Amino acid sequence: MLTEIDIKRLPSYALGFEAGEAIGEAQGSAIQKQAIVRQLLRRFDAAQVAKVLQLSVDEVERIAGAADPETDPEAD
Repeated sequence: MLTEIDIKRLPSYALGFEAGEAIGEAQGSAIQKQAIVRQLLRRFDAAQVAKVLQLSVDEVERIAGAADPETDPEAD
């Protein structure tokens, strides 16, 4: 009689876990990049930040203008 299923041993669990882990790492990296850009923009202009981080000025401005996911619950 089957009384308990160890879902961690199912192949679908492993696939879902790996996908979730990758998404979480990407989101964490984006949050970290956003924080770094915002901190640098307090002291330097967008062109200087872009040069240091090897990003375009447009990318720096986009990151700086994005909603902060830690303070904005509707930001994804």
